[in-house]
Amino acid sequence: MYNDVDYQNHKTEQQKQLTNSIEELVQLEQKQIFKVTICSELANWLCDNKCLRQLLDAISTYTWEREKDHPRLHVGGYFDFEDTTVFFKNSTNSILIGLANERHYMQVFRDYKYYSITAVKDF
Repeated sequence: MYNDVDYQNHKTEQQKQLTNSIEELVQLEQKQIFKVTICSELANWLCDNKCLRQLLDAISTYTWEREKDHPRLHVGGYFDFEDTTVFFKNSTNSILIGLANERHYMQVFRDYKYYSITAVKDF
C-alpha cells in the first residue's frame, strides 16, 4: 500500500502529457497517441477567458487528495481554477476535462458536445 506522501506526489501519465506544448498535444492527438477532450461548457468558458495553457498547467501540477481523488483508479480530480471548479478524468491515453457542473449534463444529455484540443488550441 502507498503512504499518503506517495499518494499526494503521484502524477498520472495523463498529467505528465499535459506538460507538452499545445502544438505537441495537437500532434499527439492527430497521431492518436494521446487525446485531450474538453467538455462544451468548459470550451465556452475557455473561449471567454483565454487560459487553456494555464488550465493544463494547473492540471499537470495538481496534487491529489486522498479524501476526494482517486488517481490510481483513473477517476480524476476536482479543483478550483480561476472563478470556477474544474474536473478531469483520466482514461487510457486520454483525459477528459470539464466544469464540475458538466458531469451532470453529460449524464442527462446523450448528445452532449465535446471538443478536441485542436478545436480549443487558440484559447
